[in-house]
Amino acid sequence: PGLGKSHIMKAMYELFQTVLGRKRIWFKDGTELQNKDVFFHKILIEHFQDQSRAMFVDEFHSTQAPVKEMIRNLTTPTPTHEKQPQVYLDQTFEFDPMMHSICWATNRHDLIPEALISRFQKIEILSYSDDEMAEIIMNCLTPDGISIEGKALELIASGSRGTARSLLPGVDAIKRYVLLNNKAKLDYDDAIIIMKKRDIYPLGLTRLEVKILEILERDGEQQLKQLAAKMQCESNEQTKSEKYLLQRNLLTINGRRVLTGEGRAYMRSLYANGYLEKPASANNVSALIDA
Repeated sequence: PGLGKSHIMKAMYELFQTVLGRKRIWFKDGTELQNKDVFFHKILIEHFQDQSRAMFVDEFHSTQAPVKEMIRNLTTPTPTHEKQPQVYLDQTFEFDPMMHSICWATNRHDLIPEALISRFQKIEILSYSDDEMAEIIMNCLTPDGISIEGKALELIASGSRGTARSLLPGVDAIKRYVLLNNKAKLDYDDAIIIMKKRDIYPLGLTRLEVKILEILERDGEQQLKQLAAKMQCESNEQTKSEKYLLQRNLLTINGRRVLTGEGRAYMRSLYANGYLEKPASANNVSALIDA
């Protein structure tokens, strides 16, 4: 989410409008494709039959399963690579790749059958690197006379998780901070304050993700079900919560969930910069009990 797939879809939509003409382009959100009958009769038969048309569907994972299945059948080539008619309620529609184009966007490939994904050319949108995010941030701030020292800029850039959607609120937060503090040159301490005000941890981690690292640091390696129980969630939800931590190499999975060296260093930095209070050691606890 936040990488701009919908903007790219709309740009392609406008390009096709230029080539084919406005009346030959059809654009919908996947949430609108909930009925197989309507899709077949009101869209395919009425708008695409025997005409050069292009169909654009955003948030395609929201499309109902029967509609996905129909699109899969339409785009499945026959053994002789001939057009394959789709017959439904005594009406026939032939998908002709020379006349008809289908383009869809999603960030939930797990909700789309692999048999359908395999019918299309996939274009993957990669996250921005931290260096690219830093460059974009400075492009937004330099016209306002705002500068950020190197380490501070790295911290703020990493907090955006490589997406433009999360970057823009970060830029607004910096501008508000500069305005309130009358300070146009920001250092590392300023960056920490800005991140804390946004309730964002370094590298863009959420409180939930930090809690996973806290448990692994405190209790050691964990089985999936053990960790899910401590996080009070289902195993599939736990697996989704770990995705970004794995991407950042803060934890690894080798049968069990384990903090990496980077993960331990990350936790030390949170304690050092006041994001978290370091738990009392066993010795300190014993000393308090003796006292």
